[in-house]
Amino acid sequence: MDSIFKKIKTPLFVFLVLLFLVVPLFVFTAEEKSDKYGASKVYKKTLLTQIGIGDKSPMEIAQSMVRVILGFVGIVLFGLILYAGFIWIKARDNQNEVEKAKNIIENCLYGVIIIVLAYGISEFIFSRLIGG
Repeated sequence: MDSIFKKIKTPLFVFLVLLFLVVPLFVFTAEEKSDKYGASKVYKKTLLTQIGIGDKSPMEIAQSMVRVILGFVGIVLFGLILYAGFIWIKARDNQNEVEKAKNIIENCLYGVIIIVLAYGISEFIFSRLIGG
């Protein structure tokens, strides 16, 4: 199982990066076509206007979704840090539990760094795509 993951890790990473870079091109194409055929008028008259996102472009909706997802992941990481602290306090002299707590905290800090970088990169990209 581990060797299969090692074999597909690099191609999977390359695929995800290319997907992340190519998807905005399709969004721009969809916006141009929707204006051409009147789909944007239909979009503005849907129930989405009642929940407050009908007047936003699909790019702004995607930006909001990215913010919510990254915020949720940040909350989960904060909860894991609290959990690891509780394990550490409860461990007393048990060295295995202390190491477990340290590993959880270390991994959570890596996760926080990744989340902060992902937020910064996504805000930069969305500001360039939405702002012009």
